Amino acid sequence: MEDNLINVLSINERCFLLKQSGKEKYDIKNLQAWKERKSVLKQDDLDYLIKYKYESLDNFGLGITPIENFPDKEVAIQYIKDQSWYIFFESILDSYNDSEEKLLEVDASYPFRYLRV
Repeated sequence: MEDNLINVLSINERCFLLKQSGKEKYDIKNLQAWKERKSVLKQDDLDYLIKYKYESLDNFGLGITPIENFPDKEVAIQYIKDQSWYIFFESILDSYNDSEEKLLEVDASYPFRYLRV
């Protein structure tokens, strides 16, 4: 499960973590591939998002870096585990106790009582 946990990071969070690890440059091929994929997002909308939400094309390009290229995945996973939403999520999962749940026993043979094999 922890391998997939890194997928919850937003573009801004990915950018932040990559900058913390010392990575400042993005691969232009990732940005081109992202722009070429099928999307309902118009170029003007993307430009607006880059300017106001991500602050620069460099931040956006860094934020869409594939997970496989993360230099330190353990730091990213720990960052996620320290977030309040994740702590709350874990508390919900911990409060669920399988041993308290009673399973209903069902005799499934009834519909087959006249079946001869």
